[in-house]
Amino acid sequence: MPNSIELIDIVWRFSGFDPSGIVIEFEFAGPTSSTETTPFRENAIIGRDQLKCNYAILNHSVSRIHAELKYIYGQGLVISDLGSSNGTFLNDEQITNEYYLLTTGDNVRLGEIELTVSIRS
Repeated sequence: MPNSIELIDIVWRFSGFDPSGIVIEFEFAGPTSSTETTPFRENAIIGRDQLKCNYAILNHSVSRIHAELKYIYGQGLVISDLGSSNGTFLNDEQITNEYYLLTTGDNVRLGEIELTVSIRS
């Protein structure tokens, strides 16, 4: 894991497939890594609702508002469940509304959607 100074210069990439084989990918940029296509934001909502979520996953097992990603200075990117119906899992462990630190290689499952986390600087 990079040290806390380097955490502002990295991008977290989430990638996977839905059950029908459609690719799901999105990125979350650190404060100094933002680009026009991946702007920095301190938090982002993942869910099925395209109007209320920063990252929409159009699958019936994903709640309208499912989970939150949040950038915490000096720590990195964390994830929290927002009371979803089918749960949010980090490396096969169901998480709650507390924040859980994400690292490269982590597996995040939102309902039946599995995403792998990778980090690039």
